[in-house]
Amino acid sequence: MRAFGPRMNPSSEVQERIKKTMQARIAQTHAERVLTRATASINPDSSVSVHMWERIRGAIRPAASSSIFDTLRDMLSPSEGLQVLLKARLEARLQPAYAPVFHRSVKWVAAFALVIFVVRLSPLLFLAPHTVAKSSLMLLPIRGEVSVLMEGLWQPVTQELTFTKSALIQTHDGEATLVLHDDGVIRMGPHTTIALHDTSDRPDPALHEPTVTLHDGTMWGGIWLPREVAGVTVATSQGLIEVHEGSFSAVAGDTVEIRVWDRRADVTHEGQRLSLVSGESVELVSDAEATIKKILPAAYDEEWVDENLKRDGQHRKEIAQLQYERRAANAGILPTSGFYTMKRVAEEVDVLLTFGEEAKAQKRLDQANTRLNEAAALLAEGSDQAAVPLAEYKRTLLNIASGSGDGSLVQFMLKQELAEATADIAAALPDDEVYALKKTVLETSAAVPNSFVNANDVQGVLLVDTLSSLMRSVEDGDVTVAKETFAELQPYLAALEAEDSKLSVEHQQEAKASLATFAVAISAYEADVGGLDQEFLDEVSPYLPNTPTLAALPLSAEQIQSIGQAIYDRIFLYKLARSRWNQLLVESRALDGHPDQGRILRWLYRELPENGLARYVKTEFERVKEANGTSASSSVETPL
Repeated sequence: MRAFGPRMNPSSEVQERIKKTMQARIAQTHAERVLTRATASINPDSSVSVHMWERIRGAIRPAASSSIFDTLRDMLSPSEGLQVLLKARLEARLQPAYAPVFHRSVKWVAAFALVIFVVRLSPLLFLAPHTVAKSSLMLLPIRGEVSVLMEGLWQPVTQELTFTKSALIQTHDGEATLVLHDDGVIRMGPHTTIALHDTSDRPDPALHEPTVTLHDGTMWGGIWLPREVAGVTVATSQGLIEVHEGSFSAVAGDTVEIRVWDRRADVTHEGQRLSLVSGESVELVSDAEATIKKILPAAYDEEWVDENLKRDGQHRKEIAQLQYERRAANAGILPTSGFYTMKRVAEEVDVLLTFGEEAKAQKRLDQANTRLNEAAALLAEGSDQAAVPLAEYKRTLLNIASGSGDGSLVQFMLKQELAEATADIAAALPDDEVYALKKTVLETSAAVPNSFVNANDVQGVLLVDTLSSLMRSVEDGDVTVAKETFAELQPYLAALEAEDSKLSVEHQQEAKASLATFAVAISAYEADVGGLDQEFLDEVSPYLPNTPTLAALPLSAEQIQSIGQAIYDRIFLYKLARSRWNQLLVESRALDGHPDQGRILRWLYRELPENGLARYVKTEFERVKEANGTSASSSVETPL
């Protein structure tokens, strides 16, 4: 190929010789003379051109006696023969003819399907789509060095970091805040290590693991979740901390110290279950029984405590505002709009064209949730019509509850909707605009037959929420509002102190602990600022810690039933018989030392299945009698 290449490429001399040869041959053909003669033969002379244009103009010029419109009319008018032919054909087509039944039915079905399709799509024009802007689980470095172990690599954290999977977090000499969606926050002090396990929105009990694990160091938790959903669980080397609503701190080292600063927290330590309310602490030590102690009032003045309590109040208010705005944004057309009637008609059409009892119930639940969103949007606009959609929300859910049988799937869906709605507005307090929604959801939950909430629980939640708003007013320095709210609470506080109080034991404990915290805060305000009238101070002083009014009240029959029912529910969360027995054992050990332990065990013996768990309760009776001696047998007598 290399030898053949040069032969295919002629040299410049050869190329020049070929070029001259071709030019000579072109000149010999006299091409220019040929083209000139061809052009002359094609172009006619002037006389021929004039003659051709005269003929063209004569062909297109109309007759002098008629206009262009007459010419067009004549061109478009058919002849008489054509008119007769068209008339005959039209008369033949106008005669009635019967179509086959099959074709008529197909046309009716097609028309009906088209109408159904249009009607089915019409709700989309008026119904707002259900969109939820979920908040993230993220880590916010506050100051100093903070690092995260993810997928086997330690990474420094210098800005906001969002989590989608488990991780290990260390603060070294810094501080950081872990935001748990809109359920609460966990703040980490210096030299603290925690492991994040559950990254789901709302703690998921199906994972069978804690939300976080505190390995060592200091952490603060501010949580606001209703008791109808799973709480945030913190695992330590000495036990578990479960919190639904409240502020707590934990210090982990050789021992674990837990302090509750607001509301309550449940602690499990080596089979012992303790319930701590605000102002109480416990130290967990291996192979030792835990004892609840009181937190000294001076501890509230510590910089770490004071700073975090203020942060909790501010963060909770921001979350309540976020939940409020989220609902208002999803409201769609409001009752104040002229198109609202069309929206309601579209909702009814949507239900009408939905098949199946469960599917229809889900549509109704979605519509009830829309009523809550409308109420939030009306409150945002300053309208006084929010009570109308709230009343309709309650009416819709009660109608769904009354129209479904006990234990049905619809009942389960209803309870899930109520629990989720409560969780979505759990951060609200009475001084928040969205609290009207929270109150309506709680009252609706209590009114639903066989509900997980009763009227007394609702009153307890409202009371404790109001006491929390009292503390928020004091923290903001607005003592005047705190004084007015405290005066409005007097009838409820009197019922709290009554022997026949129908509030649950948990709510009584939380309310009294909140009152003690409020009394301490008012006393501190008077000492630092002053200016409070003596009458108000005298009303508050009985609630200071270590006063007779804070002594434990004897439990009524309703309170015994409430405690027993709570234990019963926790036992039957498990499916296996062995797991139920283990939970019964844990609950029984948690009752040790309780003055009404015998009455609670007797209630459990009557309610638990005969020849099943009841015989284990009998065994617990014998154990308690042996531990307390025969002198205590009157309070723990065998139920047989």
